[in-house]
Amino acid sequence: MRLAKVFGAKLVRVVATGAAVGAAVLSVTGEARADYCGAEGERACTLTEKFPSCNVNLVEGGGRCIRPLCGREGQRGCTVTERTKLDPVLKVPKPFPCDQDLKHDLFKNQCFHPTCGREGQNACTVLERIPSCDINLVEVAGRCMKPPLCGRLGQAACTVTVRIPSCDADLVERTGRAAVGTIVAWHLRIDNW
Repeated sequence: MRLAKVFGAKLVRVVATGAAVGAAVLSVTGEARADYCGAEGERACTLTEKFPSCNVNLVEGGGRCIRPLCGREGQRGCTVTERTKLDPVLKVPKPFPCDQDLKHDLFKNQCFHPTCGREGQNACTVLERIPSCDINLVEVAGRCMKPPLCGRLGQAACTVTVRIPSCDADLVERTGRAAVGTIVAWHLRIDNW
């Protein structure tokens, strides 16, 4: 019986110490990294803050998030050394020559937007482009439009029947609303106010 009491007391001390150390690490990390990260001109996010470290169409250079001198509409496509992107299915880096929503003309080595997929335009067919609409747009009756009053900063997050992901690019869902924030490892979220 005495052995059980001693073991139980040690277990409680170990768990309490572990919880205190974990809380201290998270609080110090949150305070030390309360500044913004990931947007153009800002510092690159650490792996525990956000992955990838920079927002859409940006690359990390010198610890900051910058736009490469390639990949925009009308510009040449980026090379593999200038910009890559993690394939969400295969989990390996792959070339990302043009900004999101643009296509790459291999013969001209130029980035262009197809004649579909923008707000108010017809949705692209599978032969033209996947996804059928630009980022933050949804397809409704063959046309591309903003989702109905959801997913934008400060609005309610969209439901799965409206669109996936539930918020616009570079926003996170927090308490059912779209907000600026940083997703931290272990699915904890720290606000960037």
